[in-house]
Amino acid sequence: MTKSRAPRRVAIALSQAAEEYVAGLKQFEAEQSEFLIRARQALPPSGYAVPMAAHVLERRANETVDHVVPWGFADFSVSFRILAETLAELAPTMSDSPIPLYINVVRDEDPAVETYLLIKFGQILALNERVSVESGKRIVSQDGERYLSAIADSRRRSALTLLRTKALYLEHSEEERKIINGAVENGGGHDSDIALRAKLTLLLDMREIDVLRKGLPETWQRMLTALEVREASLLSLLAFASLLPAMGYRWLDEDTLFDLLGSFTSAYERDPIDNRELIRLMNLLSSDPETARRTGSAVPFLRISSQYRAWPFVYHAMLPELVFIAQVQSKRGEIWSTTFGSDLARAADYIADQLQQFKNITVVTRKKKSGIGDIDLGIYDHDTNELLICEVKTVFDRFRTEFQASNFTDDRVNFGKAVQQLNAARNALLSGQWSLKDIFGKTVPANPSNVYRVVLLWRDHINPSLDGGDFTPACDFSTFRYLFERCAGKPRIVAESIEQLEKIFWVSRYRIDFWPVGDDTLAYAREEETDALPPMSFLDKLPLNEIVRAEVRTLRHFPPDWEEQLEAANDEALPQFLSQLT
Repeated sequence: MTKSRAPRRVAIALSQAAEEYVAGLKQFEAEQSEFLIRARQALPPSGYAVPMAAHVLERRANETVDHVVPWGFADFSVSFRILAETLAELAPTMSDSPIPLYINVVRDEDPAVETYLLIKFGQILALNERVSVESGKRIVSQDGERYLSAIADSRRRSALTLLRTKALYLEHSEEERKIINGAVENGGGHDSDIALRAKLTLLLDMREIDVLRKGLPETWQRMLTALEVREASLLSLLAFASLLPAMGYRWLDEDTLFDLLGSFTSAYERDPIDNRELIRLMNLLSSDPETARRTGSAVPFLRISSQYRAWPFVYHAMLPELVFIAQVQSKRGEIWSTTFGSDLARAADYIADQLQQFKNITVVTRKKKSGIGDIDLGIYDHDTNELLICEVKTVFDRFRTEFQASNFTDDRVNFGKAVQQLNAARNALLSGQWSLKDIFGKTVPANPSNVYRVVLLWRDHINPSLDGGDFTPACDFSTFRYLFERCAGKPRIVAESIEQLEKIFWVSRYRIDFWPVGDDTLAYAREEETDALPPMSFLDKLPLNEIVRAEVRTLRHFPPDWEEQLEAANDEALPQFLSQLT
């Protein structure tokens, strides 16, 4: 088992206002720790408190579904983290120290347990805010006695975020779209949302990791063989986990789990899974609370003594197949390292194969030049003698929380190093140190007229260069594939479109609140995003190319009468319309 590595944090020079705000947050966290000790002493016995805590947190997560889906993965990751931490503190972790779980007596919510969880939730919120400020993901200023906590541009969602949703939807078949829209009927009526989710999980067939499964099929099979699991069994268990809540089960022993899974595979005409393979799969897809707390990523099941506690919201934090990959990386790091850990550079070939072919556009992958570096993906326009080079990053954010974001941004993606590699290749190509003929053959000129750069990310969009310095566009695989087709593969237009879409931000508003600190309060206004772009009256004034202008009209944006609607609702929180385009 591999140990999780502490995220590397880049030192950020904080303003005086930020330092004061962070000091107040630290005081709040310290006081909450004292409150938590007292609340812990008031808790009922662990056998009752453990299932009660899971019950209370599930109820809260269920309320969250109505407010933040589909953009609330961080909220569900935080809920799972609180659950894992709480259960790790309340339940023994030694296998020879079982505790009786009074599952059947959990009905109404226990006030002592609820108080304990409220304090932990406040701690996590403060931690999230403090780390976001300390790492530069939030910018703090002061307005009178109130601190303003603004989102750094690198952490804002943009038009590119919405376009990814559109691109993914268009990739779905008609049958898949019907399920997504909840329009599939079963017999005399509609399936429940959860049943539809199980159907869709089976139908999509782990599509989000096609870059691994189909891009590197031999490596994928080597990994499954080393894990001693079958692909069909893995998919069945992932789908089964999404359906389990609808079946009314939360706590299960191994025999019940095996029987229910057998009923599921029979009903959905899937190959049966024997008990030994199920145990191997459950060792990956379940964790004891201490392991879940240490690894930091959500799993479908928490394991306490001889019982499994299903967590219905795991796929709100992360897609099913990504949950599996995250657990392989965390728990079987030696297998990951000897399979995909050494082969991921070849994923660029799969990405290139997915791009539509255009006349006079040539796509190459994995080109190297001694003393300079490499190009993961290169796109050359024979008409304009222009080149687009991409650095491909086949990693994803397995934690899904703001306070763990540095692990993804700085350690796993290492955006700065990616930009350095792109710059080295670009400069060598423009200066003649690296001839185009070495890459595309003798029929092309030695030097390109221009070289454009893009950092290609698997799925989780980040771009630290939006905060200043050497701006370099960044885009996820699916949206890049969509834009490549829309731009007919033209390097300049592709890079330009990504940049413009990245720099149109979602509308945001400030929420006024306070942190209780000692006998005083720490007043603040926190910027929070909506899920829409500014109105077209704002977007029409931006310098956009024709493709981007057409695309933003199809994306969700504020209506023309937004002012009248806010006035009618007595909503005085003014929306912020923001863009880096001028």
